[in-house]
Amino acid sequence: MRRTLPLLLLLGACHPDPQESPVTDTVEPFPGTGIDRVVILVTDGARIEESFGDESSYGGGFSDAWDGPTAEILPQCRAQLLPQGALVRPGYATGLTLTMPAHVDMLQGAHRSMGAPPLGDGAGQYRADLPLLHELIRRQHELEREQVVLMGNTYHLDGIDYSNYPGLGLAQAGTWTMTTEGHSADTALPSAPTNSDALVLARARQQLQGGAAFVLANLHYIDRSGHDFPDEHAAAIQSIDQPLVDFWDWIQSDKSGMADRTLLVIVSDHGRHRFDEDDPTWHGHGDDCSGCHEVPILLLGPGFKQGYVTATPYTLEDITQTLAWQLGVDMPYGSGLVMEELLDEPTGIQQRSGQVAVELSGGLLASQRWSTDPANRSELVVDGEQISDMDALHVEAPRIVQGDGVDYLCWRQLTVGTDEENWPWIGRCMRREDEGSWGHIGFPEERISPTLQPSLAVNAQGELVLAFASIDPADAGVIVAKTTRMKIAVYSPDEGWLLPEGGADPEGYAIDPSLVASDGTWLAMGRGKSNSSMAHTRAVEVYTVSRAGEKDQNWRRAYTSADDELYGRMEHPALRVDGDRISVAFHGYVPGAVDLLLAERRRSGMWTPRLVVDGSGAVFPQVTPAWSPDGLLYWARLGDEDAELCRQARPEIGAAATPECRDLGVPYVDSIAPYEGGCWVSLSAGGGQWELEQIDW
Repeated sequence: MRRTLPLLLLLGACHPDPQESPVTDTVEPFPGTGIDRVVILVTDGARIEESFGDESSYGGGFSDAWDGPTAEILPQCRAQLLPQGALVRPGYATGLTLTMPAHVDMLQGAHRSMGAPPLGDGAGQYRADLPLLHELIRRQHELEREQVVLMGNTYHLDGIDYSNYPGLGLAQAGTWTMTTEGHSADTALPSAPTNSDALVLARARQQLQGGAAFVLANLHYIDRSGHDFPDEHAAAIQSIDQPLVDFWDWIQSDKSGMADRTLLVIVSDHGRHRFDEDDPTWHGHGDDCSGCHEVPILLLGPGFKQGYVTATPYTLEDITQTLAWQLGVDMPYGSGLVMEELLDEPTGIQQRSGQVAVELSGGLLASQRWSTDPANRSELVVDGEQISDMDALHVEAPRIVQGDGVDYLCWRQLTVGTDEENWPWIGRCMRREDEGSWGHIGFPEERISPTLQPSLAVNAQGELVLAFASIDPADAGVIVAKTTRMKIAVYSPDEGWLLPEGGADPEGYAIDPSLVASDGTWLAMGRGKSNSSMAHTRAVEVYTVSRAGEKDQNWRRAYTSADDELYGRMEHPALRVDGDRISVAFHGYVPGAVDLLLAERRRSGMWTPRLVVDGSGAVFPQVTPAWSPDGLLYWARLGDEDAELCRQARPEIGAAATPECRDLGVPYVDSIAPYEGGCWVSLSAGGGQWELEQIDW
């Protein structure tokens, strides 16, 4: 029998309306677009079964959380909002299915390695590496900080107001506010977030009345109830049914002054479990289950079709790309597609194209090439030849290594929309002998982290040595972001994969391995150092691994980047072992800026004090530094106007050197791959059109 709604939650919709007066400003925030306001309402953790599902979607129109028809949970939204908007059913959250990473994926229009933030006991805030939509809106349309508002009733989004991307950051930050029962306050105040999502909507309405042009509001009690009060979860969703309709009706009324000039997106950042053995099944989220990946997306306002439903697979990143196009804003790193199918008029836009994630080993050049097919968005190419199949939504993070007569290639990929209970990111590896045909060799584990960045080397025996972040067994069905253990596996044609049970002890969220198999096995990685269960990377560590290809593999930590007051986050290492000299370069983060750091030692000596190779603060955080075969360190940064490619020779250990930099003539760099005497660069002048360019020095 269907549950009765708790009276307390229903009363949450009865907050008094804010003062009924139209928006007072007369300046067009987005001139020439026909749009004055953009609002994103995030129904945090609501599944398709408890929102806009029907007989054709999962559950067949029945909600096990509601124990009744899905259509009865949001009846007013269905009757009044769906006929006015374009519905994506299903949409997908393809990265980490957690609040902070999913919001960042959506706002930067791309999913990247993104640890969840600490819950108050960490070393600092984890900020995005790529430009965020609201930063670019502020810069292009010259909006004041108060006109860009990010708000909600959760601590999880603290740190979302600006990115670490050079030239943006603090200068183009938005305003983050916490909604409490009495007021909307800075998170530094001790007030607890409200349990009323309807109150968040009321405060968002006040922000619009006060002149805000961009508002993202997270309705977090939906998620919190699912975790802590599951019997009230469906009722928490239903409590915003009428408030959502009232919110849109007010926008479209003469009272608001925003009618027919406001874009509204209603979307879940992630879903919830469907098949978990716990009772109830919808209690948690965060892993690779289909219920966590699948989210509803509803878009309303000028330019969107009305009463339209599409089954095309669209993602959180596509929302960003579509809104950016409507506002005339360039999302240069966006991996999403403009959802032309949902628009009244064809855009004629060229979707993102070209090659990114460039990798080089010997004479082999690998990269990820964009596709315009919403169901198969990218492919892996080696020397221009497509290698990967096209049955996956995403094919990403190619890594290649050339040995003596043998080549190896690995990557990650995601397939969604199947009948399987889980839609995991999986690893793939291939092998080729003497320039013959590529053949699949599998991957040492079935399920991997959505942020897997493998690192490859070939040892003296011609075997593949693979370093990757493995999901900790304790978290495999709960939260993939909570703990990852860095492991090393070895592949030989005769024995297949050997994967010892060991690895670096999980101290948090391990990512970004940099592997060297030269006179032993060396590994650098980013590591979490918070005590929080939601730890994220903050330090760089170097390990020596003896007996890497044996069951009794032995790890010994050789270096840890020291914590200090300046750099609260250090990651993205590039390791080089040259004779008895060991060098590790990595990024050091300060609020709104990124430097390039270097630590070195002789094998028999002590590590030098950490050197600042580039202290400009303008180092691109998305571009991992890299060593060339002849021992030069390469990196990319933002110059006065355009991007610069920099390199530095290695002086004597502990000595400083002056880098050389070249203006690339375009503002954006995705990745670099040095060779002896130069570097391959994936670069763009904007619009998501990427080209590989060979820079001979």
